[in-house]
Amino acid sequence: MTINLKISDSKLQNLMLDLVIDDTNIINSFARAVWSLITEPGDTFAAALISSLGPKVALEAEVNRISAKKYADLLRSAGFEDKAGDRFKNLDSLLVDARERWQPRLKLSNVESMLNAARIAKAKLLTSASPLWPEQLDDLNLGAPHCLWVRGNPAKIVSASKSMAIVGARQATSYGEWVTTEIVSAAAPEDIAIISGGAYGIDAVAHRSALALGVPTIAIMAGGVDRLYPSGNTELLRGVMAEGVVISEQAPGSNPTKWRFLQRNRLIAALSSATIVVEAGKRSGAINTAHHATELHRPLGVIPGPISSPASVGCHNLIRENPESLLTSASDAVALVTGNWMPESFDDQPVGPLETRALDAMGRNQIQESEIAKRAGLTVRELITALGRLQLLGLVAQGERGWCKLT
Repeated sequence: MTINLKISDSKLQNLMLDLVIDDTNIINSFARAVWSLITEPGDTFAAALISSLGPKVALEAEVNRISAKKYADLLRSAGFEDKAGDRFKNLDSLLVDARERWQPRLKLSNVESMLNAARIAKAKLLTSASPLWPEQLDDLNLGAPHCLWVRGNPAKIVSASKSMAIVGARQATSYGEWVTTEIVSAAAPEDIAIISGGAYGIDAVAHRSALALGVPTIAIMAGGVDRLYPSGNTELLRGVMAEGVVISEQAPGSNPTKWRFLQRNRLIAALSSATIVVEAGKRSGAINTAHHATELHRPLGVIPGPISSPASVGCHNLIRENPESLLTSASDAVALVTGNWMPESFDDQPVGPLETRALDAMGRNQIQESEIAKRAGLTVRELITALGRLQLLGLVAQGERGWCKLT
């Protein structure tokens, strides 16, 4: 199997020229595109080779299947010294395992299919050589993507100086949908771009609300950008492409998998100024995104929900882990992005007017939510917000027959 990295084949050359955004080094762009095809997201060994040797030389080494000794010689020639011995420790065994992963995909026919799929989908290739490359992805270090495949307006990726990831449950509740809409509405006047994963539920509401309000929005796919997923959101994602951008690190033609979804979440967290989790079940992918955000030292905000809602269990667990992540309004979420966030202290914290009215309507005996709302003169949504905060403050508890005061 041979791949001509000089791209002397006129078909490949023309395809690459049509695909690349602001990168005059077509050979390196081509190499990065191939790396996006043959590796899985987060392959740090591949990233280490590319960062040390450059994408072209590293790919040539794989095309020619050079030995580990020759690899070591190349690394020394490139001026790389692994003094700690961590990056390329046990190079022989690392190379054997890596080639078992990479070589079955490293075929000229696969590369041609990838480039043709990109052309048909009108996708573009964005690399770190372009001024449009989002530099915040570099915070991922060796976990950064080799390149990004883009559909829509690539300038939208960097046009907004502030951005907010909104993530949550696919099986969203009406409460979660309402909160998401409120947050996007509050973000609109501040020119905050909305980033999410294009999925059902909270993701879809975030994108749809952004489009309705003319807010820039970015959807990050777990598969190729030519395979919009889920299919039920195809029209929504086409709307995102028309007004914003759809991106992926996976080569066109790639299917979404569980691993790719989990790795996609690190891009959502890295691209955003802050991550907001609206609803999340106990094992929701949104929890994974939240953990990526904290690992990257990005601000994290979490919306509490009804203690009885399975869709908020993950949120409550996140708040237990990090009480300062608690958000109680859409304006809190905006403040988190703009840097004006002042987390509330839970020590001797006064309750707000909604919470006070809810407490006044309750006693030591358990009472149903509908009765509390009627006594307090609150809407159901107002009551749910108040009870969630009161429960986190340890002032109320829920039993089998309803809610009661604890103090």
